[in-house]
Amino acid sequence: MHNVLSIRDLRKAYGDKIAVDRISFEVNRGEIVGLLGPNGAGKTTTISMILGVLQPDSGSIHVDGMDLATCRAQALGRTNFAAVYAPLPGNLTVQQNLRVFGLLYGVNGLSERTNALIRQFDLEKFRNVKCGVLSSGEQTRVALAGHAPPAGQEPSTQSLGNPSVWN
Repeated sequence: MHNVLSIRDLRKAYGDKIAVDRISFEVNRGEIVGLLGPNGAGKTTTISMILGVLQPDSGSIHVDGMDLATCRAQALGRTNFAAVYAPLPGNLTVQQNLRVFGLLYGVNGLSERTNALIRQFDLEKFRNVKCGVLSSGEQTRVALAGHAPPAGQEPSTQSLGNPSVWN
């Protein structure tokens, strides 16, 4: 099976404080992985390194076989992120929120793309529901759908802040 994410000996320190200490793991297509641990365990630091926000002190990150250190743009182009801390406008429906995302991203064929995302992310029953009444998990799905790239450029990894999911 093809690894969509491969982490090898990843390490990050802040002065004398080691935030991430040589972790390694792989995620295959279709797997769901959660990073669990107490506050300060390095979960957010790990996600930040995977997303290219922080530079690891050592180790490697490969997204869909591409080394993040040498193929940064291509690797990050295969990654989608939705922060659970950035709420959607609660007074807009799912469909309206996806339309706003599409307008912001300049999506062609916006109506068709919105309908396709609603199907792809299993949001049909929420199409006309205001996002303010959705659970946090449902809101995260809407946010991921809103940030999804056009067909043919689907990301290999999707991160939901804390926890994380790779698809």
